[in-house]
Amino acid sequence: IQGGDGRAQMFFKKLDDAITVNGSTKLYSYQHMIGAGTVTVSYYLDGVLIGQSNRAPYEVELDGVSGSHTLTVTATGSGGASVTRTYTVNGPVAQSTPAPSTPAPKIPVEKPTSVEGFDDTYGLDSNQRKAANYMIENGIMDGYDDNTLKPTGSITRAEFTAMVCRTMRYSLRGNCTFNDARNHWSTQYINACVNAKIINGVGNNNFAPDERLTLNQAAKMVTIMYDYATETTDYPRGFISAAERNNVLDNVSAGRTDDPVSRIDVAMMMYNAHCRGRGSASKDAWQDTALSDATPPAETAQNRRTNSVWSEWMTELPRNIDSGSYYIEQKDQYCTRSRVKEYYTTGKKQHSGNYVDMEITVGDWSGWTDDRQTANDYLEVDTRTVPDNNGGSRTEYRSRPIFVRYIYWDWSAWSPWNSWSDDNNTIEESEDVQVAYKTRTVYRYKER
Repeated sequence: IQGGDGRAQMFFKKLDDAITVNGSTKLYSYQHMIGAGTVTVSYYLDGVLIGQSNRAPYEVELDGVSGSHTLTVTATGSGGASVTRTYTVNGPVAQSTPAPSTPAPKIPVEKPTSVEGFDDTYGLDSNQRKAANYMIENGIMDGYDDNTLKPTGSITRAEFTAMVCRTMRYSLRGNCTFNDARNHWSTQYINACVNAKIINGVGNNNFAPDERLTLNQAAKMVTIMYDYATETTDYPRGFISAAERNNVLDNVSAGRTDDPVSRIDVAMMMYNAHCRGRGSASKDAWQDTALSDATPPAETAQNRRTNSVWSEWMTELPRNIDSGSYYIEQKDQYCTRSRVKEYYTTGKKQHSGNYVDMEITVGDWSGWTDDRQTANDYLEVDTRTVPDNNGGSRTEYRSRPIFVRYIYWDWSAWSPWNSWSDDNNTIEESEDVQVAYKTRTVYRYKER
């Protein structure tokens, strides 16, 4: 706990089960999880996420806490393992105060409309970014007021029912009947999912809305949503098998099937089911549209969106897509690669190859000598006559080397294929540049 002088006075000392705070207090976490490349520490006060960090010293600040509360701290490793500790936080008892004046209205915070706008999404790979963008753009997943998306953060069972309802546009009518959820903020979302036969409780007429969602539970809900499984499918093995058969678990990082799933894993599963699966469900694209109370939720998982928009472009249509029920468009796309002439020199003339020219250079002259020298293709010789000691004359020689380099060209290795494009004239071909092309046909569809 941070002291008044700003230093971490009890940095590595385990806190007691009860923590007394007064004013602003900072907490830090020290953990060591073997085999975890990164660790995310989440802090919950009375079940509400108040802070999350994936960098040491995993800091959170408690400010304005009064009365007694429960603090839950969860450290989750990148491999899926997690550790949870619970503490009691005791703040000063609130005193009665005069009625406050009307506060100034808060200015809404404009949240990013794509994954690139958040401060904590730099670690996502291309598949995760595509899934997160699809969820954000269609109003299924949202960020936080601190400009974070918290992709590695956990998601509760209640939060996922809300995402399911936004995705499938289930109408919200009435509270659920679970003992621990009938007055929960998510009660109508839970009720809609129960009516669609996507979820059940955890026993004893409880739902555990604030428990973290596991991979088994997410797989069950997603596969029923998209008709890859039914409520009678064997839990959990049958739902996991259905998810694997239909590509729902592609690029999902959760390890064991009973591990909690992260927000980005959930986004990946729902994106896969919608855009990559091969089930019989009508997978029209999601829209950012408010939920309606106009019609009651259906009794089966067929309560689908009918406000269809175009799917993403794909190289092969799902087997259940036909022109009678869907509008189908197609187009050609192009991909190119290139290679260029590369020039090289050699000291010997080759019998084959693309000859360009010959380059001749000479070295420095040697000193004069009486030793006789003979000129050739690689040696230039100079002579002079000088008097000898006997009243006659003699010849002196000097030489310098001749360097001959032969210039040839050959084609370089082909460059990698570039990205698919609707434009087939992306690289200009010339006598020094060769271009190779390939084409493909892509399709998209939407429900009539």
